[in-house]
Amino acid sequence: MALQKRTIKIIVITVITLLIIAAFLGILLGLLLRSDKVELEVWPRGSDGSKEPKIFYKVSDNSTYLPWVRRINDTLSEYNKIRSESNARGKLVKCNYNAEASKDQVCDVDYNLFFPCTAANKYNYHTGKPCVFLKLNKVPNWKPNPYNNTESLPASMPSDLKQAIKPKSGQNEMNQVWVSCEGVSDADKNSIGSMQYIPSPYHGFPTYYFPYTKQELYLSPLVVVLFENPNLDTAINVVCKAWAKNIVEGAEQVSVRFQLKVDS
Repeated sequence: MALQKRTIKIIVITVITLLIIAAFLGILLGLLLRSDKVELEVWPRGSDGSKEPKIFYKVSDNSTYLPWVRRINDTLSEYNKIRSESNARGKLVKCNYNAEASKDQVCDVDYNLFFPCTAANKYNYHTGKPCVFLKLNKVPNWKPNPYNNTESLPASMPSDLKQAIKPKSGQNEMNQVWVSCEGVSDADKNSIGSMQYIPSPYHGFPTYYFPYTKQELYLSPLVVVLFENPNLDTAINVVCKAWAKNIVEGAEQVSVRFQLKVDS
């Protein structure tokens, strides 16, 4: 009987020890895998969930572009869900540099301002001038240090972005995490055509959306890139970069790549 009790006691101690070890390893693994790096994301994702999609479709065949439209809808459905919640009233507010959100509020993302890149317009895919959505991942407590004047702009920053910053250098609305997109190779640059960044006139994420502090109803800001006249029947490699002084990785700004091919 004594031997049986001793055996049970050993088993209980062993199980408790294993549970403690498992909990410790779980916490340690969570810390090791936690991402506190700022990353730029492109939407729509690929059909396999790829973060660097190949957005290939044919303008004359809606069965090839409607799946891309649906993937963008799926992304924005999360915004719709949050904006329609009963407790969103009064907490989601329109922000600007003269009216930032209070402690109990969050800045709204009004994607009705993204026209022609709207669901009703199929995000312009049917015209051969598709829209791609960009956003930053959520990094708790991160606040951007923006390039808001022409004195500190990096040499590697594209000239068109520098020109966008120059006219209002130092003003409040220059406090943006800037976004630029361009072709990867010379051939890609010759094929990509002109782009429009929406909402205009600035192409960036306003700093008043940050920091993300895990607040209820938080919406990540979006930048939409409208490809106005990409060369048809051509696979174009695109790189988009986010620009802020405190998101440099190595010698490069944080970036994301994808491919775009619009067939006639």
